[in-house]
Amino acid sequence: MDFHAKGIEIGTAGIEILEEGVSDPLFKGLPKMFKAHVCHSQTVTRLPDHAVRIAKNFFEPNHAFRIGQSAWGIQFHPEFDDKIMAAYVENVETSIKESGLNFSETLDKIEPTPIPVKILEGFGKLAI
Repeated sequence: MDFHAKGIEIGTAGIEILEEGVSDPLFKGLPKMFKAHVCHSQTVTRLPDHAVRIAKNFFEPNHAFRIGQSAWGIQFHPEFDDKIMAAYVENVETSIKESGLNFSETLDKIEPTPIPVKILEGFGKLAI
């Protein structure tokens, strides 16, 4: 882990499931491209040994990965809905502006993200 060289990623972002993620128990059956809420300034600089990269986007090469059959790392926030994401963005307005991002544009581009919640539902089924 380290601070991301590109700064912060915040708001609603596109996520791409990689070929290795198509058959993953949490990502199986999801569209190859979907939107998710993100808010992070750090990144996994090197995946752990034996980790399988599952999802990425233009900003973050390691948005999701799996180690073994029952441990996942996910950088985006499937637990956030659009209202939570908007409240978070409003709460960190100063930080967004200081980072050089456009606060109004970040807030305006927040949209519902129905796909990531399916990852949480899938995790619940696997855990029970």
